[in-house]
Amino acid sequence: MHRHIALAAFATLFAGPLAASEPFAISYSFKGTTGCKTLFPNPEIRLQNLPAGGSRVLIRLRGDKGWELGGQEITLPASGTVPAGAIHTFAPCNPGLFAYQVIVKSATGATIGEAEASRLFPDQ
Repeated sequence: MHRHIALAAFATLFAGPLAASEPFAISYSFKGTTGCKTLFPNPEIRLQNLPAGGSRVLIRLRGDKGWELGGQEITLPASGTVPAGAIHTFAPCNPGLFAYQVIVKSATGATIGEAEASRLFPDQ
């Protein structure tokens, strides 16, 4: 019995720091979006494991050939979810691989975290 308690305490001790060290990441889907608009509204972008002290986010879109397709800086949503249509970019239009990059900034404008995720458009 004491051995199980000791093992549980040991696991808890080391699970806490590991869980807290999860990297900042983003997720989104192009499902339900329509491309080839003058300005493309972003899909919902979920921010996971946000770094502490974030105030604003810069969100940019790149095409599969590295083309910069625009982006905007907005206030960091308290919910950690950037709602669909919060920013607008110049794509996607043609099928391909596209990547959103999210840069979290402090109130002073310093970069405190970056994450990027790529998805195929259109989403199948």
